[in-house]
Amino acid sequence: MKVALVHDHLAQDGGSEQVLKVFHELFPEAPTFVLVHDRAKASPQFLKKDIRTSFIQDIPMGLRKYQWFLPLMPHAVERYDLSGFDIVLSSSAI
Repeated sequence: MKVALVHDHLAQDGGSEQVLKVFHELFPEAPTFVLVHDRAKASPQFLKKDIRTSFIQDIPMGLRKYQWFLPLMPHAVERYDLSGFDIVLSSSAI
């Protein structure tokens, strides 16, 4: 069974990231789809994980000011290719 994890962003190490850490313990091989991943601010636990970011990560200022791109976020999430997965677990800071 192929599992994918979806989380809004990895730009801090807060409460919702603790939930994602538990998902990773349960499904250590599952890739994680996020809008942006700030390797300097997120938990070091995610450094060796398969983290797949959206196009917002590559926009100038997209990583540092990702909140500015709120209108693009639904489109970015809709572009995730989750077709090869049997289960998708989603978590959010909101």
